[in-house]
Parts: sequence; C-alpha cells; structure tokens
Amino acid sequence: MESPQVGETNRIHLNFLDGMRGLAALYVMLYHCYQFYHEIAIHYRPNALQKGLSYLLFLCPFGYFAVTVFLVLSGYSLMIPVARNPKGEMAVGSYFWRRAWRILPPYYGALALWTLFLAPLFHPGIALPAASFWARLRPTVNGSTLFSHLLLIHNFSPHWSHQIDAPMWSIATEWQIYFFLPFFILPLWHRYGIPKMVFAAMVLGFLPCLWFQRDIPEGFWMLGIFALGVAGAIVNWSPTDRWAARCRTWRWPAVVGALGIAMVVLFALWPPTQAGIQVFHAPLRLPDVLVALFATSFIVSCVQNPRAMRWPLRCLQSPPVRLLGDFSYSLYLIHYPVLNELAHALRVHRVGPAVSCLVLFGIGAPIAVLAAYLFYLAVERPTLRYRRLGTKQSTPSSITT
Repeated sequence: MESPQVGETNRIHLNFLDGMRGLAALYVMLYHCYQFYHEIAIHYRPNALQKGLSYLLFLCPFGYFAVTVFLVLSGYSLMIPVARNPKGEMAVGSYFWRRAWRILPPYYGALALWTLFLAPLFHPGIALPAASFWARLRPTVNGSTLFSHLLLIHNFSPHWSHQIDAPMWSIATEWQIYFFLPFFILPLWHRYGIPKMVFAAMVLGFLPCLWFQRDIPEGFWMLGIFALGVAGAIVNWSPTDRWAARCRTWRWPAVVGALGIAMVVLFALWPPTQAGIQVFHAPLRLPDVLVALFATSFIVSCVQNPRAMRWPLRCLQSPPVRLLGDFSYSLYLIHYPVLNELAHALRVHRVGPAVSCLVLFGIGAPIAVLAAYLFYLAVERPTLRYRRLGTKQSTPSSITT
C-alpha cells in the first residue's frame, strides 16, 4: 500500500460513499414528509385509508437514523488519509481549513436564504391552533437565535436548535465533533488502540445524557458514533495497526448480516411511535449505536469484500444515486423549510390526511429536491470548485469497488 504524505494528499475517493450520502439525505427528507403527514393525521379520526397509508409508509419513521449514518460516513471519510499514513499523523491546519470550506459556505448560504429572504414572509397574520408541534416548527428569527446559528452553537439550547431550519442542529453538532478528531480521538488511538478509543468516545458522549438528561447540547452523544466511523477507516486502511490487521481477517459480510437481523428484531420489538420520537429518546440511544455499527460494518465490508457486496455497490454507484450524493448536503439544508411551509398551509386550510400525504410526498418532495439542486448549482458547487483550485497537485485516486 502506497504511503501518502502527511495531511490530506493522495486522497482516496470511494464512489459508493457518495451514494450512501445521497440515499441518507433522501431518507431524511422522506422522514420529514412522514412527520408532517403524521402531525396532520393525528387530528383526524383514524380510518381504513389512514391505516393503509401507515402500512405503506412503515419505513419512513426510521429516517432519523440517516443522521447517524451521516456521522459514521464523516468519521470514516476524514480518517482515511490519516489511517493510510504509516505514522497516523494529521496536518491539523489543513484539516480545519478543508472542513470549514466544505461545510460553512453552503450552511451560511442556506441560513441567509431562510433568514433574510423567506423567514419574514412566513405566516403573516395567521392565527394557529394551540398545538405545540406547529408552534415549535414556526420559524422564529430573533437576536439570540440568529447569533447562535452564526456561531454554530444553536444545538446548545432547545429554544434555538430547531428554529430557522430544523436539520441545522446536526450541522452544529458535527462541526463541534470535528474538533475532537485531532485533539481527542487520534491521541487515544495512538496511545490505547481502536477499542479503547471508541469506548472513551462513547463514554464521553453518553455521560452528559445520563447526568443532565436533556439539558445538554443536542447530539453530543454522536461523538461515539463518529468514532465508530473513524475505527472503520482504521480497519480498512491502516498499514500498521495490529488490531485492524486482525479485523481484516473477519468475514465482514456475515457481520453485516448479523447486525442487520439484530436491527430488524430491535425495531420490530421497539417500533417508533409519534413519528419516531420514542425511539430517538431511547435510553443511551442504543438503537443509534446499533445502526452505527451496521453502517460501519457495511462500509468496511464493501472495501474488504467488494464481490460479496456487489449488488449493494451497484446500487450505490449507479449514476442517479451518485448524482443525488453530489448535492446531498444541499438537499439536507434546503428540504425542511420547503416541506414545513407546505405542511403548514395544509394544516391551516384543514386539508385531510390522505390528500396531505399525496401533496407532501408527491409534490413537496420533488419541489424540495429541485430547490436543493438549484441551491447546489448556485452555492455549493462553486465553493467546491474554488477549494479544488488549491489542491491540483493532490489528485485524488478514485476507487470504484
């Protein structure tokens, strides 16, 4: 295995990871479509049609776990160049520069779009029914909310985290976790190895959940999820880690199958209720840990045993799925306010559940995808091209497994 220079040179690009990002972003959008439909449907007496729709959309309430997959993908992707380096070193300055240039311009672009242009137009003079869900989802732009979003600390308070653009809470969480990679996760890996590194990250993430319950930064427990992705990259790419070398002898497709069965059993015994809220506030977020283990094992298996995973790889590397992956970040940033406003209009005009479901999934989702692609063309892609101008000497090798 060729040894890269210290930093992020000789970077590897795994095409199927783009497909995973695209499908995960699409799944989050479908989850929010379902969530808005569910909050409309609960105000009506259940009938046969609503029950049929619930069976048809039975997978949508699990869409929140796509955020878990995002964190695994982030940890894995960021760790590849470090794991491939024989010394496991990182150019910290370059790392933070690349992360900032990748995450912040589209984030601030979306924030400006919703805050300066669209938010002042939302709900003028409309008296909403006394429903906490809709009151929480009404965009609120005030000094503290905007300031917290600008500093990416809005996940610190429930009064900020879901305002303006609700999915942005996870962008703040991921941005904060980035700082743990060079200053916490890597030193632990070098000194204690993969298992203890993952365990320490899990403990650090989950202890505040036990101590403070919900009065903690939202998503802080995802530090352990991120560390699992980091561990997966070490297993696949480290030329010196002995524990990783032993792991590469495992039958990873069998591990993926076993974890998949465990997920099916868990969610069959513990189904989500109220659009998934019960599962997401489970003790210690154990369902998320299981999903993260499955996602990490799936990625490791795709790299270690591409023949055994050829059918999933064909799907993830197909042109439509990869195109979706290209603008997955824009889709994640843009879809929610579009769906929120459409769902609000349906709620105010007392549109029934069946028609609301058809409108949200059949009209709202395509509009959100189109809006996200246009945002990608206008904001995200230009920033990506500008960033690559300074890295022409570092040509990434594309691996299509």
